[in-house]
Amino acid sequence: ATEGSTIDINENGLIINGSPQQEQDIYKETLLYKEGATFPMKVPAGQLFVLGDNRTTAVDSRAFGTIPIQDTHGKVVTVLRRRGF
Repeated sequence: ATEGSTIDINENGLIINGSPQQEQDIYKETLLYKEGATFPMKVPAGQLFVLGDNRTTAVDSRAFGTIPIQDTHGKVVTVLRRRGF
C-alpha cells in the first residue's frame, strides 16, 4: 500500500482504505504477528506497506512496519507460477 493509505488487518483479513481485499494469489491467510506493527495504521509520506505472498512465513510490514520508497527497486509487472499452485 502506498503513502496515505489506511491499513487494517483483523479477523476479516486485509483491509485497505476500508475495503476488504480479495486476495486470490496468496498462500495462506493474512494474520497478525504477536509483535510488530499495530493496526489500523496510516502509511506515512514517502513510505510503503509491503506483504509477502506466503503470509504464514513472510517477514514483512506486519513485523517491521513501513519501508522508505527509496529503498525499493523496480516494480512487479508479471508473476509466473507453476500450474496447480
